Amino acid sequence: STPVPSEMPSPSPSGPPVLPISEHEDEIVAAVEANPVIVVIGETGSGKSTQLSQILHRRGYTRRGAIAVTQPRRVAAVSVSRRVAQELGVSIGEEVGYAIRFEDRTSEKTKIKYLTDGVLLRESLSNPELKQYSVIILDEAHERSLNTYGHLYVTQIYR
Repeated sequence: STPVPSEMPSPSPSGPPVLPISEHEDEIVAAVEANPVIVVIGETGSGKSTQLSQILHRRGYTRRGAIAVTQPRRVAAVSVSRRVAQELGVSIGEEVGYAIRFEDRTSEKTKIKYLTDGVLLRESLSNPELKQYSVIILDEAHERSLNTYGHLYVTQIYR
């Protein structure tokens, strides 16, 4: 049975907690390697927002660019990035960071970057191919507008 949120393991600098999505790590990586776009569906609390980026980071995807994880809201980009940084035992702005309107807590060392759709769109204006990213994760896709999907379609054409 899936643990309820109060039973979820607490984060520690020794690594991410074991969440239901972890059981599918090999399948997820195989799907990412075989397809330009994948959809991951899971229950709330299964680890999609915090663990997908860490799985891909562990598997070497950050060797050829950062992993971008878009969030529909600024507060989500900040809170999820802090959680991931805590799980990895790093400070915000180092290996894990976030970029929201008027605030950029990333550096040259940032490998996992949480950002809003608007920030990604602005980045695409100066770099339409978004080559600084090896993977772009669109989190909470059900909360997106057609504008977001149109942007992803344009991005996909360049890849």
